[in-house]
Amino acid sequence: MGNVRIVFTSSFNDAQEQPDLVTIVQENHYYPFGMQINGDFIKKQSVKNDYLYNGKELNTEIGLNWSDYGARFYDPVVGRFVSVDPFAVLYPSIAPPVYVANNPVNFVDPDGQFIAMAVGTIVGGASGALKAYNNGTDVWAGAGEGAVAGGINRCGNSQF
Repeated sequence: MGNVRIVFTSSFNDAQEQPDLVTIVQENHYYPFGMQINGDFIKKQSVKNDYLYNGKELNTEIGLNWSDYGARFYDPVVGRFVSVDPFAVLYPSIAPPVYVANNPVNFVDPDGQFIAMAVGTIVGGASGALKAYNNGTDVWAGAGEGAVAGGINRCGNSQF
């Protein structure tokens, strides 16, 4: 019902060009809203890694154990952001601390700053990459620009 995040390293055999050995460095299990599940499966970490649930940094400095999403902090115990969306003024019909307009199936918010349509992001990224490829420019930069342009949903044309 939750998710598992495994960090591993691999060594390659240059003669066969295939992985020789894969070693699990860190294994984390989470409840659906990000709180870590403790159990017998947790192994000793050989490398310090604070980028855990959703790849976001776990901030343990003052003992709150909140995830840093860039613009806001997320508390996995209650499954909520603990601060106001910095662009809440763009979405007057939505409560300021809400994540992706309470619709995580259709929308994403990768850094806590803006709501993006997941489908628009994918289509925009593919379109931007194709355009960059046809123009002979950096495909990855084109994909990034297209994803942002396709995913941003401003209040003037919002579907909330």
